[in-house]
Amino acid sequence: MEELPPLAPVPPPAVQRSISHEEWESFLDAWILLLGIRIEASDSVFKEVVSKDESTSGFLSSFYQQLATTNAPELRTGPKARTLRKCCFLLTRRLLLDAPTSPSELLDWSVLGAICCCYPSSSALKRLLSEAWDKHHEAITSSLEKAKSLVIKRLSVPNSSGDLEVTSGIRFLTILCSALPPCGQVLMAGSDFIDTLSDAYQSEKRVDFRKVLVANVYVGLTSLLKGVKPNLSLLLDQLFSLKASAGVGTPTAKREPTILSDLICSSDLLARLERYLIVNPQKRGEDLLSSLRSYRNESKAFHHRYQKQRKKTDKGKGRVSDLPTVENMHVHKMSLVTQVQDLFPDLGSGYIVRLLDHYGDNPETVVAHLLDGSLPPELQELDQSEQLPVSQTTPRHDPLPPHSPSHPASDPEARDRLL
Repeated sequence: MEELPPLAPVPPPAVQRSISHEEWESFLDAWILLLGIRIEASDSVFKEVVSKDESTSGFLSSFYQQLATTNAPELRTGPKARTLRKCCFLLTRRLLLDAPTSPSELLDWSVLGAICCCYPSSSALKRLLSEAWDKHHEAITSSLEKAKSLVIKRLSVPNSSGDLEVTSGIRFLTILCSALPPCGQVLMAGSDFIDTLSDAYQSEKRVDFRKVLVANVYVGLTSLLKGVKPNLSLLLDQLFSLKASAGVGTPTAKREPTILSDLICSSDLLARLERYLIVNPQKRGEDLLSSLRSYRNESKAFHHRYQKQRKKTDKGKGRVSDLPTVENMHVHKMSLVTQVQDLFPDLGSGYIVRLLDHYGDNPETVVAHLLDGSLPPELQELDQSEQLPVSQTTPRHDPLPPHSPSHPASDPEARDRLL
């Protein structure tokens, strides 16, 4: 049987810092070369050798985990780093879709979550995840069940909000479920997981940790309205359970924030549910929606929209914006901006466009990152009040009298010019 030169895993950050620039460049060259050999292997060699090579899956796992959890520039910047990311994706795709038995390590929830963090704006990744789910849903589901048990166990430990591994794990699950909604449906099955998150919310007072919990529940519950077979029944069951835990509508209800009050005050969950019920009316759902609206009004004092503090706007002569003008923005893109701005009204339309560009026009992924405060540094540093530029030729006032027959409301050509 043909043998392949093994792939050494990506060293941890502490070791990377001790490696000289010249040595690191040679590492990148070697990884790119060895990955290329595996990517271009014939079908027979790939099935008999590459798919069984433990060093291959070990390297890919270490690469994704390092890239997703550290800000090391050695893996992020430069043409060789970009080539390495591309090679890793191509080999991962072949292992997940073409190998007779895909490496279990690459089907693990933590690795899949890390992959989502590494290619946040890739439509190719979404297709890959969807195809991988069709082929390996049993293995992925098994891994997610283990993740649920692990989270439940770790959150049962006092002061778990200070455990970075717990927080990172829940975030990985949130990002994975946002990119692959069937994973969110697995998380929401049963009551143990969501009950544990609810209890952790009550016992842990740290705002940043509560954001992580709310983001996970939000993405999980909204996943139940997606896909070929939405599961409205399970969504309502989970909301009824959270409502009962919060004591909504009972004389003994405590006047304090809960994961449910945070969820419905800080996200568009009720709006999503309302839109779904308009198309698929159901009295049980409509009654629940009505009671949750009342609960939201009662709880507004406890919650604020999840936004970071605005940066001061530069009063001087700024650079020319690289964003399209409002007039040139595609209507579909503007609808995505509106979806995000409904949840975060203080964010500027231009800033939201930059978030959408970074995350492949996926508003749910943008919302998940905003909710749990996990935007990468380069996005956090941008001006969050930035608006889309307006064409200089657009009049600042309506030049036509309100009752003029040529007013845009009655003149299609004039109306079209303003839209």
